[in-house]
Parts: sequence; structure tokens; C-alpha cells
Amino acid sequence: MRGLRNTTLVLLAFGAGLSLSPVLPSAWGQTMSQRLIKVFDTLAEIRGNVPNAPDDLTLMRAATRGLVSALGDPYSDYLEPEAFAALTQEKEGQVVGIGIELAYRNNEVRIMSVLDQTPAAEAGLKAGDRIQAIDGKTVKDLSWTDTLALLQGEAGEPVAITVISATNSRPTTLQIQRRLINVLAINLLPLGQDLCQLKIRTFFNDNLHNQLETLLANELENCAGGLIVDLRNNPGGLLTEAVTVAGQLGITGTVVQSVSRDGIITESATETESIIPETLPMLVLMNQGTASAAEVLAAALQESGRASLMGEKSFGKGLVQSLLPLEDGSGLSLTTGRYLTRRGHDLNQVGIQPDLPVSDQNPDALLQQAQNYLLSGSDSPP
Repeated sequence: MRGLRNTTLVLLAFGAGLSLSPVLPSAWGQTMSQRLIKVFDTLAEIRGNVPNAPDDLTLMRAATRGLVSALGDPYSDYLEPEAFAALTQEKEGQVVGIGIELAYRNNEVRIMSVLDQTPAAEAGLKAGDRIQAIDGKTVKDLSWTDTLALLQGEAGEPVAITVISATNSRPTTLQIQRRLINVLAINLLPLGQDLCQLKIRTFFNDNLHNQLETLLANELENCAGGLIVDLRNNPGGLLTEAVTVAGQLGITGTVVQSVSRDGIITESATETESIIPETLPMLVLMNQGTASAAEVLAAALQESGRASLMGEKSFGKGLVQSLLPLEDGSGLSLTTGRYLTRRGHDLNQVGIQPDLPVSDQNPDALLQQAQNYLLSGSDSPP
């Protein structure tokens, strides 16, 4: 199962489990066998000569972490069982934290998205803010996993976030209290005058398409004048859900392309039938916090001509990551490729330009402009 996400990690995909078999695959050849024997020889020497050496499991996990760190990729990492389990929790709609999604940009850790109605949103954190320190520890001195681990904690525990915002060049430290966040992935709100706002907060929910089908079945009659698909501050999630939702919103054929490490391009096409009329006017809202799978959907709607995009340029997160469970409950997060839009444009660190550029500094005002645009039936910005 593929996707694009990050609880603070950007989780893009699930894959098959891996385990180290005592019988080495013949395709590896003698050279690989000899190299692996060196690993076990080293383990034996440590056990035989080092006083108070860690147990075998700790040593082997450290060796695994070393293999991944040699990739030099900030998004690839080895995850202890507790960290691996935490990454799957949000899929069920609940997570303990402050509600931010992080990503690397220009060798800095930046906030990719701030989930609505979370401690981070209430504290005023914004997409694009640069994280300098967490609980006094400078993030440039930390690994990606260590950075994410500092954000984790129990509900009710505070965490100190030092940020530099786009509007203030001086670092500001905010004390934010973690809490249990119930992530409402999607809702449909009638706005009056036969308009509706479809708010999709995250794609990290494998039941999203079923929820959308139910919502539209019950409310579509109230949306005859137009549908506003609101992807603002949506950090992404499962790519499979984004592809399915694209089909439900009228996209046919290819939704997104992925490029493997070998340069092989694979197209992801939707097989889902549209559940809205072809003639229903549609407009997409996005901002700097629109990322990953949300960008995939926005780009597909734009490039297919099904909907125009209004708001701010999106974040630009288009790396394919695979989260691979290991036998002992731990896992690997590996960058295995990158995503391209339906027409083959690279998303990563580029983002998507809106057809109708409008600031999201006042979210309610932007929503009102979207309503005015649909009501006017005009092809020009409101």
C-alpha cells in the first residue's frame, strides 16, 4: 500500500516485511555472503571481549541503523518497534502530539503542514516555519528519527518548539502541550446557495473513500451549485486513497506517476467511477501546507481540466518512501523513488502553482472568495 505521510515523518507507503534468513539467497553471491559473515564475526568479538556489552538484539538493531544511515538520506531510517507502531496509529484516526508534519527543505527542518484544530494550530505555527530546536536541542545536530522522537510524548506533556517564521527572523520558543488528537479526515459542509465545502484534512485513512461516498450520497443534492474541495493544510497520507478519491471526483485514467530508483516510470490510474456529475462546478483550495498525496490530487484535478486551483503554491513533497515492517516489530523507512504529476511534472521542492493565486492569511476570506468565484461562473479570478 502506498501513500505519502509523516506524523511527523512523511509516510508514503507500506511494503512487504523483511527478515534476515540464515540461508543467504544464492543470487547474492559469495562476496555478499563473506561480507555478512564479517558482521557476525564482529558481533562475536564484541560479545567475547567487551565488558558489559549490550545484548545481541541491541547490537543487531544498531547494525541495521548503520546500514540505513550509510544511505545519506535524511528520510530513510531504522525505526524501533515503538516508533514503528506510533506511525501506524494515525491511520486509525488518533495520535498523541501537537499536530505538525515536518520535512527537509534546503537542509533545514521545516513545518510542512499544521493540522487544523490542534495544539500547533492554536499556538500559531504555520507551514514553512523553520524548526531550530526542540526542547533546547538543535535539530541540525539530530538525526531525522531523533527529531521526530523529541516531538513524541504523553498527552498533557509540554514540548518547547523554537521556530523562525516567514514574518519574524528572530527565533521564538513556544511551549506547546501534547494531547490526544482525533483526526477527522473528511467532512462535507453545506455553505448555502447550493454550494458545499468538502474538507479533506488527511489521506492517512484507508477508509477515506468510503466516507466520501457516504457523505456525497447524503449531501450531494445540496451541492448542485458547486463543490469546493478544501486541501489546505493537508499533509498527505496514503497514495491509494488519493488515487481512489481522484476517480470519485471525476478523474479518469492516470492520476500520478512514480519513478523508481532504476528510472522506471509506473503510472497509477484510477478504476473508480465518478460519484459526482460531470457538469458540477468544482474548485480546489490549497496553501503552503498542502503536500504529498494532497498535491497529487490537486495536480490531477488541475491537469485534467476538472477543477481550477485557488490559493497559495503547495509545499512540494514528492518523494516515494516505503515503510517496511521487520519481523521483530521494528521497521525501515526508505526513500525508494519520486512522484510525478499526471503530466509528468516533478513535485518535489517545486510544488503546484494555483490557477488563481490568493493569500491564505485570512482562511475565512479565501473560502468566501471561492464561493464568490463559483457563484459568478467566471473563468477569471474574483
